[in-house]
Amino acid sequence: MTDPTIIVAAALGLIVNTLAVLGVAWAGGRLLGKLEKAVEVLGEEVRLSRIDRIDQGKVMERVVTSLDALEQRVEHLERVNERRH
Repeated sequence: MTDPTIIVAAALGLIVNTLAVLGVAWAGGRLLGKLEKAVEVLGEEVRLSRIDRIDQGKVMERVVTSLDALEQRVEHLERVNERRH
């Protein structure tokens, strides 16, 4: 091989290697972007899950309070009904 052939082969090798590195970096950047988006979505879902759990606790507290009040009213009505009979 002559000197110009070696220089052209080296230049082509350098270009191909540079393109390969840029391609890997680009694909890696896209993958990291997708992973970042997935982590953001997961974080938002966890936050909403915590809020839902807190809201469920409040709803259960209101349900129990309502049932207690209903039980007291039923007991009162039963006592009134017993007095009438």
